[in-house]
Amino acid sequence: MHLDYRREILRYGLPARLSGELVQLFEGKNGLPARRRRTATGVSYRTAYRRFVNLCAAFRDLHALGYRLQSVGNLREEHVRSLVRHWEGKGEAAGTIGNKLSYLRALCAWAGKRGMIKEAAAYAADPRAMKRVLAAREDKSWEGAGVDPLEVIGAVARMDRAVALQLELQWAFGLRVEESFLLRPGHALAEALGRYAIRVEHGTKGGRPRDVGLDEVVQLEVLSRAARHAASPSSTLIPRRYTLARWRNRYYYVVRRFGLARRGGLKVTSHGLRHQYLQRKFEEITGRPAPVKGGSGHDPALYELAMRIVVERAGHSDKYKAGAYLGAARAQSPR
Repeated sequence: MHLDYRREILRYGLPARLSGELVQLFEGKNGLPARRRRTATGVSYRTAYRRFVNLCAAFRDLHALGYRLQSVGNLREEHVRSLVRHWEGKGEAAGTIGNKLSYLRALCAWAGKRGMIKEAAAYAADPRAMKRVLAAREDKSWEGAGVDPLEVIGAVARMDRAVALQLELQWAFGLRVEESFLLRPGHALAEALGRYAIRVEHGTKGGRPRDVGLDEVVQLEVLSRAARHAASPSSTLIPRRYTLARWRNRYYYVVRRFGLARRGGLKVTSHGLRHQYLQRKFEEITGRPAPVKGGSGHDPALYELAMRIVVERAGHSDKYKAGAYLGAARAQSPR
């Protein structure tokens, strides 16, 4: 999939010179990871697209604030400070502002200004508000909301079998939505039978591949049904008449019809199935519920092991990211 930067950037009404410089940087650099990795894998289409739209929107915001920059080289810290305070004033979350700064940081590195942009707290009117909450305070799993995944997925299947199978893959393997779109279940099934794990590499965050082991019989059952539904062993579950973009629209149309939205009838999202899978792994290892479910008194060694495995299964590199799914607790020996 390819972004037509020259066409897309016209929507932002930026000066010709600035637009030309941005297009040149995007075409040359936007497929690269923000930081060096052990693998040469570039970023996903989704990450590249988010960088593009957020950076263009940031320059549009600067123009609305009175800073009519004509070149990327004109960007200074005073502009970054104005942007952060503008976003702050709009009530944007610390995590959202942090992500926008990470995109600006990447752009500055491409333009030879590496190290110019500091953390959000350095620019904010209220630095304390820029502290991210890394540990979940609310259980976002379907179970936590009293929603039975199999019952809801069964209802979805009567409307769209492919959507239902993708939801099942999220529940059984902790996949992100995009990962469930792009998984080839026929290949995954053959792999699972051979080495009791599947390789998740398409649609991953930051293009980081990972292995997810088979720990439950139901995982094999879900894969088998998905493989039978796919058009061929090398096909995804996306029907051939759909592009990825059109399928994404179809998927969210279907799930919203069944109340699967934060503000929908069920008050849960697809992502809650990933939370549920990771919480399930944690409890299997420690023998106690995750902290966000009220679990406490975890054995320190088992707690550390569970956190490490959850991070690996989630496809993150930072062990503290597990807290976003499990909540925070001080490991302590059971009494």
